[in-house]
Amino acid sequence: MSTASLIQLDLAAWCGTSNLGQRPLARRLRAHLTALIQADTPVIVCDFSGVDVLTSQFVDECWGTLWDQFPHALLQQRIQIRGLAGNNRAIWRFVLAHR
Repeated sequence: MSTASLIQLDLAAWCGTSNLGQRPLARRLRAHLTALIQADTPVIVCDFSGVDVLTSQFVDECWGTLWDQFPHALLQQRIQIRGLAGNNRAIWRFVLAHR
């Protein structure tokens, strides 16, 4: 796969903060990810390594809603998650497990 077909999102930089907790920001990110998915972007790498705080509201609003809108296999194929650690990883898993 060529690197041209790969989109890398440094989420702390893209969102302009290392604290991802607000639903409006999550909706903006979800809209961006939705546009990339609908544009047939083969791989979208979402890098959380610069994120200090990730809330369940943010995960639910962005990825939980994507999880409800698109086939799970498509999301698992197209979106790669990197850099989740500690509490952020636990929150991610908890929210998506309860969708």
